[in-house]
Amino acid sequence: MANSVSSATATSSKDVIIITGSTGRIGSRILSQLSERYHIVALYFPEFPAPEDEALADYKCVDLTRDDQVERAFQEILETYGNRIASIVHLAAFYSFKDVGFEPYEKVNIGATRRLLRAAQAFHVQQFVFTSTMLVHKPGQEAINEDSPLGPQWDYPKSKALSERVIREEHGEIPFVILRLAGCYDETGNCPPLIEHMGRIKAMKLESLFFPGNRTHEVPYLHIEDTIRLVEATVEKRKELPSELTLLAAEPRGISYGELQKTLGRLIHGVAWPMIWVPKWVSKVGLATLNYFGFMRDNFIQPWMIDLADVNYQISSDRARRTLDWEPEHSIRETLPEMTSHLPPQ
Repeated sequence: MANSVSSATATSSKDVIIITGSTGRIGSRILSQLSERYHIVALYFPEFPAPEDEALADYKCVDLTRDDQVERAFQEILETYGNRIASIVHLAAFYSFKDVGFEPYEKVNIGATRRLLRAAQAFHVQQFVFTSTMLVHKPGQEAINEDSPLGPQWDYPKSKALSERVIREEHGEIPFVILRLAGCYDETGNCPPLIEHMGRIKAMKLESLFFPGNRTHEVPYLHIEDTIRLVEATVEKRKELPSELTLLAAEPRGISYGELQKTLGRLIHGVAWPMIWVPKWVSKVGLATLNYFGFMRDNFIQPWMIDLADVNYQISSDRARRTLDWEPEHSIRETLPEMTSHLPPQ
């Protein structure tokens, strides 16, 4: 480990935290929450807009897919703040609901995680926090905890599962916490699949009536403010936590596909929106036909999504409650009315 300690660190009582994805929907809010208590070094991709308030952190535009840029950023951190880092909160990630192939996930999600951990070996790091997803687990009828089998169903969670493996292989002496999060949302939406679903119902599109699966299956959610509190608690309790820790985080009750459909119909149109079951093969044929004739070229729904339309996740967050004294304070059911009020006019 490096031995130099800069005057900036030596004369300040604030610990240093590195946050990747610092200008994203979650990263910017975590940064704001922690900025009064910590020196924040905020890393963001060149493709993202520059931060609006540069006084909150030491912002660095860094392409995490490039070794030279990551190494240069950490060298600057060493020269400015010394070799002690309280926490590296790794939020930056690539995801797309289009069929883009696995290469972007390999470069950003897996590769960036490896680069960060290798660069961090020159520092005394108290904690590495990685935001993963509950989707790394295999869906099923039983309640899922951190020890349940893994079985990611599409490229994004597959890349997160592989990134978790990289952390276990590359962390060295750095303690780590993996946070497997449910689908994040807030009052304005900020959850693409949910917003797309609302939009189809509001526009009364034909495809909003059909569902290729079991309507009683559930999806858990997690409000962004509860996510911020979770990350904050993880950082604050870093000296008390085990050296290797994985936590699942979700609201106590998921919402079934059927209940969500009816609720959105009542909120948007004043009536419970119908949900007509169709076999998955019928949905695939219908989608292919509409795509062929150009009716749904810009449609959010992709063929691979049909097989996953009714995946069932029932998440237990007991370990997070016990370890961090953390409890979700929001509910997707209570937030849906305000969320639907923010839908744009058709």
